[in-house]
Amino acid sequence: MSDDLTTKLQELDAAVDDDEAALNAALDAQRLNLHTSMPGTVTSYDPGTQTVQVQPGIQRLFRGQGAVDLPKLVDVPVFFPRGGGFVLSFPVQAGDECLLVFSERAIDFWWKNGGSQLPSELRTHDLSDAFAFVGFSSNPGVAKVSPGLDPSAVELRSLDGQAKIQIDGSQNITVQSNTGDITASSATGMIKLNAQPGATSLLDRKSTRLNS
Repeated sequence: MSDDLTTKLQELDAAVDDDEAALNAALDAQRLNLHTSMPGTVTSYDPGTQTVQVQPGIQRLFRGQGAVDLPKLVDVPVFFPRGGGFVLSFPVQAGDECLLVFSERAIDFWWKNGGSQLPSELRTHDLSDAFAFVGFSSNPGVAKVSPGLDPSAVELRSLDGQAKIQIDGSQNITVQSNTGDITASSATGMIKLNAQPGATSLLDRKSTRLNS
């Protein structure tokens, strides 16, 4: 093989390597800006719009800068389980941890109008298009649940366990408040307490007050 041909082949290989490196760099940059999900911490909550501001919990590494916090996200819709005319809500607070999930298309028009909408911009998997699922916890967050969650029952409870509604595996239902009142009210009908035949008591408490 002639020296000229060898040189040209080497130059061609180098050019291919440069193009491949440039392509890989471009793909890496694109992947770094393609957001799927990550943990975050709520910094504020607006109950009127049911949206939060969230600080993403995973930092971004930049060459020459090191670890940098991602920007705070604003107007992030919060997930509350709802359907059929009912909703389960809870008082979201600053410091609550959450999982951020990012839409593949811009959600601005959908969030404003609902229904089926065009994307407001051509961005994809962007930090601007997040939803917040409050309730995911890091280990320090898990430690705040005291006592720990009951593995054999369904509970709606405060973190400290002082107030709860529990349904256990034997289908017993417990409503408990160690520090406050339990109030049942009806604006248009009756409040009924029913017991099956053979039940020993309908009300079992040291002091029971019924207000009419």
